[in-house]
Amino acid sequence: MLALKYMSPTNGVFENFFHEDIVRRDLTRQLGALTADIGDELLTALSDQWGTDTENWKDVCVYETVQEIVTRTSNRLIVGLPLCRNAAYLRAIKAFAQSFAIHSSVIRVLIPDLLKPLLAPLVAIPTQLNSRKCNKFVIPLVQERLAAMKRKQADPELKYEEPNDLVQWILNYAGAREQAAESEPANVAARIVILNFAAIHTSTFSFTNTLFDLLSTDPAARYVDQLRAEAVTTLGDAGGVWSKAALARLVKADSAIRESLRYTGLGGRGLIREVMPKEGITLPSGQWVPQGTRVGAPIERIHHDERYYDHADAYEPLRFVEKGEKEREGARTTEEYLKSKTQALVTTSDTFVAFGHGRHACPGRFFAAQELKLLLAFIVLHYDMEPLAVRPPNLYVSDFTAPPFKATIRVRRRAVSL
Repeated sequence: MLALKYMSPTNGVFENFFHEDIVRRDLTRQLGALTADIGDELLTALSDQWGTDTENWKDVCVYETVQEIVTRTSNRLIVGLPLCRNAAYLRAIKAFAQSFAIHSSVIRVLIPDLLKPLLAPLVAIPTQLNSRKCNKFVIPLVQERLAAMKRKQADPELKYEEPNDLVQWILNYAGAREQAAESEPANVAARIVILNFAAIHTSTFSFTNTLFDLLSTDPAARYVDQLRAEAVTTLGDAGGVWSKAALARLVKADSAIRESLRYTGLGGRGLIREVMPKEGITLPSGQWVPQGTRVGAPIERIHHDERYYDHADAYEPLRFVEKGEKEREGARTTEEYLKSKTQALVTTSDTFVAFGHGRHACPGRFFAAQELKLLLAFIVLHYDMEPLAVRPPNLYVSDFTAPPFKATIRVRRRAVSL
């Protein structure tokens, strides 16, 4: 669906998506150990982008600054320090992600299937060039890691602590399975740029939408104050140190982000699948669908259906807090209590499909949720933000929606912050 056949830097990424298993297994398991790193990079990047001036208000472009923060934080876990703070690398990887998003859409939507073999490689040229720029940074890093691993293998007494990041997990995965080709620097670099697209694009869009949705609510409701109070209490109870367990208690922040994904979202359709059986399939309605047809679900209409959500056409930041509390209060059995947990940001269902649903749900959603919740907590703890009288409109192309790329908000560093 993303035209990977033409956009992927190497065919190996298209043929073997084992990096998804690494994200689903290693990244999710390591989130607790990596919380401190995530928090360090988020706060450092946020301070760099929004400033530390406690006297004067500052206009900041939400999309551009959030993209920088998300890119740096994601790469803290993907390639580690110091590369995640290298300005030239960050420019290259952001250019790749943007180019990949635009040109894969052009190939997928505008070029007829018959002409794709001829025209798609031409459209993909800018993305391939950006990938090569990224390789200049990633390939030497991989070569350095392989050399260190070789030295350690030759001398078990050598003091060498493996970095805890995705580059290392990919190398370990390939080594454990004796897949030498997959540990080739160029192949590892190809997976790194694809993972960056997945990490940067949707998280930047989602958090930009969340801020605009949140700041456009009625100031009298004091939602930002409620989020700040929750963050202060949670951090205090955690002894002043953010942890995975502490983040799990940010239920209002969790709800505000989930509600933005429901209310604004990223597009009208989702859960796209291609019919694979040669004989096609027959839907429950009796309609026959031939092989090669792409089918999906109307995500926007599901998320705005009054049967599932009261006041579905309104952004209510605490919607899922209140809904979860009601279900927990009414729970009489363990099964009913566990069902009440389905209001969490990372939980998918047939009525909340922002991350997909079922076995193909987004494997990186647990990291994304932790990253965005902690970023929201840092923002309300460290900054004041002026409310918006009118929400800047999103951009719509076909059934795809994107946040306004140049819209700004006014912020000021808080004199007293945690």
